[in-house]
Amino acid sequence: MKVSPDSAADLIARRARGTPRIANRILRRVRDVAEVRHEGVVTTAIAEEALTLGLATRVVPAAELAGAVGDLAARLAAGPTVALGAMRQSVEYAAGHSFEEAAAFESTRMTLTGATADHAAAVAAFIAKEKPVFEGR
Repeated sequence: MKVSPDSAADLIARRARGTPRIANRILRRVRDVAEVRHEGVVTTAIAEEALTLGLATRVVPAAELAGAVGDLAARLAAGPTVALGAMRQSVEYAAGHSFEEAAAFESTRMTLTGATADHAAAVAAFIAKEKPVFEGR
């Protein structure tokens, strides 16, 4: 999930002056669209295009960016962090390896996550039709 600002040009200019790491990633995606399709020009329309391409899941007013990123970070932190990390590792690994190697690596990640306390809690919550509570274990 990614959140992009509605005044991307201003935020990219401030990126080097302390913008949080997550916001940097979002802005980099908007910049990448600008570089590839629009000769490096970044506008609100290009931020919207990044959204349309799936490079961002939301475009928010610049004044709301920090709050939106904070809300997203809190939501992710309350989730199954071991599983989320394993998914990210699998996607990154797959980018530079064959399908067979990526599938084998993903299998090791699934074995890891299937043995966590969070997985057991999620299964128990599913059976009880309750919302799971994850503890990052």
